Amino acid sequence: MKTKRILSALPLWLALLLFAVPVTSEAQFLKKLGQGLEKVNKGLEKVNKGLDKMKNGELPTLTPKSQKKQTETSTTAPTTSTAAPATATASTAAASTAPDRSKWKTVESTYPTPFISANTKYLRLPDLYDNTVGDVHEGVFSVKKNYRYEFWRVTGKRLYADEWEHPESSYNFFPYFNSGVCPMVSSKPAADGKKRWHLLYLDGSVKELDPTYKEITHFSDGLAIVKQTVNYKDQYFYINVRGEKAFPNLRLNGDADDAMRPLQDGLRAFREYKEWSQEFRTLYAWGYMDANGKVVIPATYMKATNFSEGYAWVVKTLGEPQLIDKTGKVVFAPGKYDYYSDVVNGKFYIQRSNSANLEYYDITGKKLAEFNNGMPFYDGYAFVEVDNSGDNNGVKLINNNCEIVRHFSFDDFVAYNLDRMKFSPLGTVVYSDMNDASIRNNKGDVLISVWDGEGYDRISGFRNFTADGYAVMTNIQMNNKRYQGIINTTAELEWLFSTEEYTKDWGDWPEDPEPEPRDSAGFNDPRMPKPVPPEDGPVGPKIRQKQKYNVTVKCEPAKGGSASISPAKVFEYGDMATLTAKANKNWAVSRVTSDAIGYEVPKIGETFAVTTDMTLTVHFLEKDTTETPQHTTALQGTRHKFIQNEDWSMDTEIYAEISEEPNISSPYGEKTYGFITAMVDPDKLLEMPEFTAHIFTAPLEVCGYQFDQQTNRRWMVLEGGAYAIGNLQVHPEGNGMMGLYFTALLALNNHTDFQILPRRYRLEMLDYNAETGEFTCGAMQTFSAEWGWLNSDDKRLAKKEKGFMMTATDNGLPGDLFQGAKLKVAPKRNDVHWYPSAKWYKEDQNALQQAIESLNKAYRSLETDYQKVFGE
Repeated sequence: MKTKRILSALPLWLALLLFAVPVTSEAQFLKKLGQGLEKVNKGLEKVNKGLDKMKNGELPTLTPKSQKKQTETSTTAPTTSTAAPATATASTAAASTAPDRSKWKTVESTYPTPFISANTKYLRLPDLYDNTVGDVHEGVFSVKKNYRYEFWRVTGKRLYADEWEHPESSYNFFPYFNSGVCPMVSSKPAADGKKRWHLLYLDGSVKELDPTYKEITHFSDGLAIVKQTVNYKDQYFYINVRGEKAFPNLRLNGDADDAMRPLQDGLRAFREYKEWSQEFRTLYAWGYMDANGKVVIPATYMKATNFSEGYAWVVKTLGEPQLIDKTGKVVFAPGKYDYYSDVVNGKFYIQRSNSANLEYYDITGKKLAEFNNGMPFYDGYAFVEVDNSGDNNGVKLINNNCEIVRHFSFDDFVAYNLDRMKFSPLGTVVYSDMNDASIRNNKGDVLISVWDGEGYDRISGFRNFTADGYAVMTNIQMNNKRYQGIINTTAELEWLFSTEEYTKDWGDWPEDPEPEPRDSAGFNDPRMPKPVPPEDGPVGPKIRQKQKYNVTVKCEPAKGGSASISPAKVFEYGDMATLTAKANKNWAVSRVTSDAIGYEVPKIGETFAVTTDMTLTVHFLEKDTTETPQHTTALQGTRHKFIQNEDWSMDTEIYAEISEEPNISSPYGEKTYGFITAMVDPDKLLEMPEFTAHIFTAPLEVCGYQFDQQTNRRWMVLEGGAYAIGNLQVHPEGNGMMGLYFTALLALNNHTDFQILPRRYRLEMLDYNAETGEFTCGAMQTFSAEWGWLNSDDKRLAKKEKGFMMTATDNGLPGDLFQGAKLKVAPKRNDVHWYPSAKWYKEDQNALQQAIESLNKAYRSLETDYQKVFGE
């Protein structure tokens, strides 16, 4: 079969936008899509032969058994929105008679799932329980063997052998590195026959501690609490990563699970020993100190949370928490209540003792909303539960204004699971119920789902991602054998663990979407996991040598601003430092890079442990000079071959409405400079030889014009924009296979919610006519908060979740979306579609109204990365 290629932008970028499935071969895609389709399966081997790998610019495909089909009945739709109406023309070289669609299939949505690859490392263990493999922290994870621990670098080198114990180990306990150190007890007794505490370091060196140390907490931002017993008397104090006593002026009480607290907003909650207090009826109280051990807020509280966004909860009188700022001033005290959340995005919730509902407030004390249940905000969104009121599920997504912007079905969320869901440092949550499991972002989109194979074969059991970008899979069943694994953020299994001997039979496992080719002889299949010798290494232990480290900072470009490290000195291992940066006028900080490979890059304003030499570069972006449009007019032109393959193509009209003054009314606001859109009617069924579908596009808002005098290039600045395809049916065999390439990825059946993608674009204006404002559409560029303006095919545009790239959830609009359309002055139109039609929802007017409300809120509250970076 000759490979037919989708040549234009729409299918490719839309597929990447919605599900971002990696590019792979047509054969692999068909193998997966063909499950359950007998005719496809029978012809699979024939199709497999002679097909080229999909190349750049072609559509992504699914991998065999690496995607789990799921039907979404309400809203895991990608944040989409778009305009559309009018006419679209289609021509085809296929047979003129309408095809028989009685056997066509409605395609379900699919998601990335874990897979093995040439990078997968295989380690055999003596036993395998849920607490056998620890999470990855600072590039290292622990493995439990016969009640002792060994440590491995995630890159594949054993750091310490299984000769370490931890008295506090429990079913859910995993020792881990923090600030470059992990306290453990040697399983080998000293000369006196006693086992002693040691500090383990990332370079494989160790330090033996005082034998009177009986307990040590984990380290947090360079400190740990030690319990020392001398002459049967206990005392508590801090030690730093070198094992030295720190802040001896503090009389600590460390006899609590949460006594070791991290630095948050520059302050650390500490638990101080007190004489008996009749008021508190305890021997301790909580206060706050800074990174240098200076008490900033005295220890006078029964309870205290960590600071978040400059605020923390404290309790002086039982049952009456108060919200304080960093000076100790009370900013909110509503009386008695039982539960309260951290301040995130300037919002928090409380639950009163006499109420079952959660109340959301802002930091001024203004009540915003009340829900049955909910979670704290994360990056502008929160999950809540409302009274069902006839809906099939009470779980909703609210924005920063506490407005409902998304509705979920029982297939998405079950309300009682909200209490168990917590955000990771990367902004992900693990959702799990009796029927399904997935890793999702803060908007509820599925990022990685479980993999289901034949019979009982399954890859599931998610733990959440750590800040390192790795998550443990605790429940892998393959061929009646149990495994565990560690996945990265692309769902690739970087490690597999089992009690079984290494096997060369990996044919049933989901594979790398882009495997390296086999060698000419067909041996050494690069897709197979590689066994790691259990005796490999270890690097340590070795005697710790005192080392000095230098941390330097530079700015790029130098005129963008200033940056520094505090304190300015030569550091010893584990010393704490803070990176600060300030942008000059009309500049903004974009990102920080480091030349220390394999070490976490420090974040601006956050304290970090120095464990190696490093040069940090703070990058700045310059604010654009944007002018108002120079004409008040309506423009229109034809985008030829908007969608095409070898047998058919579709043209569509591009329409723009522009004003010199911000007086155009639209869903984006009452006073805008206008909009531009592809005029595709979402009410009209697009019928092609390989598929049928409705297409919905949301207009982009015109924000102004830019002119680069150095290059003599002119741009139209745009914001928003998104596309979606719904009600998709595809030809299950023959020349319908190419339709499967994108329709399988774009199915948004029965979605009830859409949102505008918050991107800023600029469309090059070629052959610009200064008198009329007419121009030819060139390529579009997309703004990146880290890199500035980039071409649309740049991989750096893949949307990140808190600094970490998922499989790819959003790559923005394609650069050639409007390219080639010659926009001429035209009559003003009144058929621009800002919303999908009832046909998308099987004439369900309630579902349509939900989508319209969701889109209206998205239009009005659009906030792009550009606006966030420059504070617009």
